[in-house]
Amino acid sequence: MFEQLDLIIKGITYEEKWVPLSSRGSTIEPYTVDIRECFESIILLRDTLKQKYKVNLYISTYDNTPSHILSEIENTLLPKDIFLCSKEGSSQFTTLINALNKIPDKPGKTLVLRGDMIVQDKLIDLLFDTKLPGDRVGVLCKTHHPVNYISDVIDTFQYFDNNVKEKFKEFISKPGLEHAHRINDHVPVKLLIDEYLRNTYSCSEYFIILPYNKIEYKHS
Repeated sequence: MFEQLDLIIKGITYEEKWVPLSSRGSTIEPYTVDIRECFESIILLRDTLKQKYKVNLYISTYDNTPSHILSEIENTLLPKDIFLCSKEGSSQFTTLINALNKIPDKPGKTLVLRGDMIVQDKLIDLLFDTKLPGDRVGVLCKTHHPVNYISDVIDTFQYFDNNVKEKFKEFISKPGLEHAHRINDHVPVKLLIDEYLRNTYSCSEYFIILPYNKIEYKHS
């Protein structure tokens, strides 16, 4: 009997004229987030992990997502469920918290990805092969802060045994939390690779955040 794995795709799945809330937003022109550009990699990841796990795919996004996009998600990705919540007053982790609260608590693992993220073959292989300790959250690697060299982690995805689900949820529910780069200060982490990458946008061997490979930057 395969172990259960809940694969959660969270966040914005479609929005026009979007500007990131992070500091990166001041350097780029508004663009369209469209999960359909990620369908192929999501399907490949899911089907690969099915060789090892009983995979339940969930989509957790906002209730302003156009109905035709939701229909395409449902018909193409065949999720077990789609969770919707209001974008008003939301934070970086609102859609993820919504999913974690609604998915039944069962033994197994959880993998969390963004709705604008293309997963490369190299990361798919890593996720398939990694032996994840039951008390740790899997992240890609550490990164050096460019100013004070504090060791943060790449927080673009999280992979964890459901033993630490409540501890992880407690961390991301902290008021005012804008990112999970310092999750390693609160929950033990498992680094999937033993190297340092500068930031999220230095990880193209493993994943691509769209549409950063196509947009024009305002500043060099």
